[in-house]
Amino acid sequence: MNRFLLILFVFFLQQFFPAFAQDTSKLRVVQRIFLVGDAGEIKNNKQPVCDWLKQHVDWNDSSNTLIYLGDNIYPRGLPVEGSKSYAAAKAILDYQVSVVQGKNAKAYFVPGNHDWKEGKTGALAQVRNQWDYISKLGLTNVQVLPGNGCPGPVQVQAGEKVVIVFMDSQWWLQQAEKPGVESDCDCKTEDEIVTSLKDIISAYPDKLILLTMHHPFYTHGKHGGYFTLKQHIFPLTEASPGLYIPLPVIGSLYPLTRGVFGNIQDTKHPQYKNMIRQVEEVMKLHPNVIHAAGHDHNLQLLIHDSISYIVSGSGAKATQVKKGKSSLFAEEEKGFAVVEITAGGKVAVKFYTLASGDIQQPVYASALNDLPAPQKEMAEAAGPFPDSVTVFASGKFKSGSGRNFFLGKNYREEWKTPVRVAVINLGKEYGGLKPLKTGGGHQTKSLRLEDPTGKQYVLRIVEKSVTDAALPPELRGTVVKDLVSDGVSASYPFAALSVPPFAETAGVPHAKPKLVYVPDDPRLGKFRSDFANAFCLFE
Repeated sequence: MNRFLLILFVFFLQQFFPAFAQDTSKLRVVQRIFLVGDAGEIKNNKQPVCDWLKQHVDWNDSSNTLIYLGDNIYPRGLPVEGSKSYAAAKAILDYQVSVVQGKNAKAYFVPGNHDWKEGKTGALAQVRNQWDYISKLGLTNVQVLPGNGCPGPVQVQAGEKVVIVFMDSQWWLQQAEKPGVESDCDCKTEDEIVTSLKDIISAYPDKLILLTMHHPFYTHGKHGGYFTLKQHIFPLTEASPGLYIPLPVIGSLYPLTRGVFGNIQDTKHPQYKNMIRQVEEVMKLHPNVIHAAGHDHNLQLLIHDSISYIVSGSGAKATQVKKGKSSLFAEEEKGFAVVEITAGGKVAVKFYTLASGDIQQPVYASALNDLPAPQKEMAEAAGPFPDSVTVFASGKFKSGSGRNFFLGKNYREEWKTPVRVAVINLGKEYGGLKPLKTGGGHQTKSLRLEDPTGKQYVLRIVEKSVTDAALPPELRGTVVKDLVSDGVSASYPFAALSVPPFAETAGVPHAKPKLVYVPDDPRLGKFRSDFANAFCLFE
C-alpha cells in the first residue's frame, strides 16, 4: 500500500510540477572521483583508508574513479624483483590495487617523489618498476599515468562532463635520471609539456578539467613552510618521532631556513615555483579547472585566483597544517577527498576522514563552480579571405643609437620591413588541411597539418619568442629574458628561404618553405588563439 502511494505521489509531481521532477534528475551524481594521496604505507598488515573505501564505496559502479596521487610506495618506491625489500613494497601496491580489482570502476596511480626513490641514484629505474609491475598485472581498469617515467600530460575522459589530466610533477623537480630529448615520451621538454597541456585545455571549454599530480601548488603544511612549535623545540622528531631532545633556538634554524627558502620538494624552491608558474598560466585559460595533489600529509581546500586547489595527501599519514591565505578547509587527519559532478553540471568537493560513517557523511563539503551548458556545434563560416596581405615579421625589436651600440644593429630593420604575402586557405590548400598538433622549440611555435591523403605540412610562425624553458630557472622572469629575446634580432627573419637554392644546386633533398599569412579561420579549431592572424613559413 505504501509503495502504491509513493508511486501515485511521484506521478502527481510529474504531472503537475514537471519542473520539480526535472530539477531532481539534475541533482543525480553522475561522477565521483576519489583522490587519495600518499597511501603507500601498511601498518599491522592494514591500510585503513583503503579498507574504508572497500567497505563504503560501490566499486562496481563505473561512475566511480579512484586516483592515487603519488607516493604510492614508501619509503623509496618499488625496487627490482628479488631485492630484500621487494616483497614488502609489492604488498603495499597490491593492497591499493585490491580496492578495484575485479570491479567495474577504474583506478589510476600518479607517481610521487618517493616512487622516484626521492630523486636518488636509480630513481628512473625505480619509478619504471612500479609502472612495469602494474602494467603486467593485465588489469584493464588499473593504470599508472603518466607511464614509463614520462612527464605527461595524459588525458582521460571520465563520463561526459570531466576530463582528467595526469602529470608527473616529480619529473619537473628531478635533477637527473629522467627521460629527456632522447626518450620516446610524447613530451620531452617543459615547453612541450606546457604546449600539450594548453592543447588539451583548449579542446574542452565546456568540461571540468581535473589536473592531477603529486605536488600541490598551494599548501599551508610542511611543504608550504609551516612548522609547529614542537618542531622548533624538538627538531629531531622530524627524523624520528620519538626523539624528543630539546634544541631551542638551534632547532629553529632548520624550519626557518626551509620555510623561507625551501628544499626542492617545497613550494618556495625556485625550480618548484617555475613549475607552478608555467602550469598555472595554462590553467588560467580554462574557466573550470581543479588542481588536485597530495605530498603534504593532510587535507586542504584552497581557492586562489578563482581556481580550486585540493590537497589530499593523508592516505597513510597525518602531519601539521593550518588555515592560511586562500584556505577554506584544513584538517590534520588521515582521509581523502572526492570530487562530485551532478547531471545538471554542479561540482562539489567533499572531504572524508576515517571517522566518517559512510559516503553521506563528509567532514567538510563545498560547492565549486558549476559547469556551463554543453556547447552546440556551430558551423561558423570561413572567410571570405583576401588573396594576399602586407605584413612584417616583428615590431618588437627596438632600434636606436644606444641599443645598436650595446646590443648590435643586427637585422632590426629587416624584422620590421613590410612584405606582401599570400593568404593561406586551409579549406582549399592541397585539398583541405586539417590541424593536428602544435610543436616548436624554445623560440618558435609550429602547427602540423594533414591533407586528405595523409601527407603532412608545417606552419611555423616567423616571429620568435624566447620561452622560459630556454633559461635556467633562476634567470626566468628577470631582465635576462629581455636581453636574450633581443638577441633574436641578430638572426635574419627570412633565412629559411635562402636555403633551397643552395640545396638544389648541391643535389641535397630539401623542403620548399614559402611565406604565408594565416587568417582568423575557424577551421583552426583549438589552435585558433595561437595561429589566427599569424605570419608563417609554410612547408
